[in-house]
Amino acid sequence: MTPVRVLRRWLAPTAFATVALSVAACGRPSGTKPTVTASETPVAIGAELYPSAAAVRPVTATAGPEPIVAPQGLVQFDEVITLAAEVDGKLELVATP
Repeated sequence: MTPVRVLRRWLAPTAFATVALSVAACGRPSGTKPTVTASETPVAIGAELYPSAAAVRPVTATAGPEPIVAPQGLVQFDEVITLAAEVDGKLELVATP
């Protein structure tokens, strides 16, 4: 397509959309407020769906023993388990104290 055809293809719909949106946005005179009526009396909406409960307090972590650091140490796996996975990846080490 030539640049002129592309310009015509996009320019006309864009101009039409701009005019349509500006007319829709400016439909109300500028000094009037929309009429919204709200009930000032509270409305009974029914009982609570769930009973109220006290907030759960998080458990504070206690400091454990100092980690053992072995610079340039070699770690050997005791067990190797092969599991099927949906995503390819590699798990290097899972360790517990």
